[in-house]
Amino acid sequence: MTRIGSFQQNQTIIAEMLRNQARSFDTQRQVATGHKAQHFSDIARESPVLIATKTVESRLEGFSQANQTLKLRLDTYDTTLRALEDVGRELKESVLDALTTQSGIGLTDSVTSFFDLTVGLLNTKLDSKYIFGGTNTDEAPVNISTVPALLALPEPPAGAFENNQVTLSAKVDDSLSMDYGILADALGQDLLQAMQRILLFESGTLPVGAGAFGPAGPFNDPLDANQRDFLTAELTQLEVVARDLTTQASLNGINQQKLSEVQVRQEERLTVTKVLIGDLEDVDMAEAISQLNLDEAALESSLAVVSRMTQLTLLNFL
Repeated sequence: MTRIGSFQQNQTIIAEMLRNQARSFDTQRQVATGHKAQHFSDIARESPVLIATKTVESRLEGFSQANQTLKLRLDTYDTTLRALEDVGRELKESVLDALTTQSGIGLTDSVTSFFDLTVGLLNTKLDSKYIFGGTNTDEAPVNISTVPALLALPEPPAGAFENNQVTLSAKVDDSLSMDYGILADALGQDLLQAMQRILLFESGTLPVGAGAFGPAGPFNDPLDANQRDFLTAELTQLEVVARDLTTQASLNGINQQKLSEVQVRQEERLTVTKVLIGDLEDVDMAEAISQLNLDEAALESSLAVVSRMTQLTLLNFL
């Protein structure tokens, strides 16, 4: 009589079916998630490089987010500084026009309008925070809003400013820090003083010793010699004020350019980093789908063999 021993063969077939099932499940997970593995331990050899690369990615993304916020602030500075530059230029032109036409009509009205505009610009907010206050962002850096309040201050009108003297800076990448903060008094005190002097002269309250070429008083049409001498002297200072405002706008523009260059470099590095991470942890989807088809076919074959095996008895061989 012949002895038929099938136990070991059956166990081998079942083990192969389980292996096919495990491979199929793993490939299904790869197709569903797009990742080679669920845990770093599953890609132990690549995990140190992957962890280090993800750390670089996280740092670059942190810089990118912070620099986007900084860019918005610099852009707001640019808009405001250009407007203040226009105020300085137009104030100078108003005085020059008065001298050219020999008429003071409308000069003080123009200066008053420039004052209102300047206060509004120096009290510019971004995300509900004053941008020219240094680190004092919750309080308006200019605390006056009317011409009488300006005229009540001693010259220069330093008392009009509430900003502190902390200029802001930011680390924009691993090797570069940028000083970018602009303070209201450094930006606007000379401009407000120029307006203050013209309005003090108009009101007759600018002391002779302060260069009023006395006596001070309302501007005439035509201007008298004293008024012409005063405005001519003020024009020289207004040219300095206008030039300083242009310089401030240019310096901010340089910061904008530097930041733009940094952002381009960081985006390039971030792209390379993401590609490397993808190479380490992402599957080739076409290859994974093809492998899944093969694994499922193998699993179906294994299941068919196991199913057939369970139906066999010794009677089939008698």
